[in-house]
Amino acid sequence: EIATGGKQDELKKIALKKGEGVVGWIAENEEPLIINDCASDPRFTSRVDLKTDFKTNSIVGVPVRLDNKLLGVLEAVNKKDGTFDDNDREMLEYVSRFVAIPLQNALLFRNIIRQHREKDRLLELAKMISYSSNQDEIFVKLKEIICDIITPLEINVLVRSFDKSNVFQLMTRTERELDDEMDQVKVHDTVVGEHTAVFPLKSR
Repeated sequence: EIATGGKQDELKKIALKKGEGVVGWIAENEEPLIINDCASDPRFTSRVDLKTDFKTNSIVGVPVRLDNKLLGVLEAVNKKDGTFDDNDREMLEYVSRFVAIPLQNALLFRNIIRQHREKDRLLELAKMISYSSNQDEIFVKLKEIICDIITPLEINVLVRSFDKSNVFQLMTRTERELDDEMDQVKVHDTVVGEHTAVFPLKSR
């Protein structure tokens, strides 16, 4: 969310999974951490350094909590003079208490804005479905709304009939044929995986 230093713009474009890298380890374990030799620590990932053309030597990080709920991680990188110690960790923990309240407010505000936007977009789709009989027109609006809300890499709609199944590719990043694969999908239940989500389209 917030980055300072010469690589701040590049850093803000990078997302790490929970458990990935030092910041991911802190988020997963909800414990502070000091590393003064990142190159030799298995918890460190060089992925961020490679993307930003930066060298991380040392890190101190602390979890940011409010009412025992993890909100994020506050991290300092590459101490200019000497190495990070417990005094630095304590200072960062002290600062994290001030960070927690505005961060919580920002997250709540973001959720309210997102929910409002999603409702508006779904209302748009409902209005279009009610007056349009053009399947392509509806699919264009569906793709636009999905991309606005969750930014996927691929969108497919499987339509089953009595004698065949049609796959409509609204957006794809590959050239592979999906008909055979999608034909095997069980579309009676919602299935959400790490990289794919499947939702049934039901009438009545």
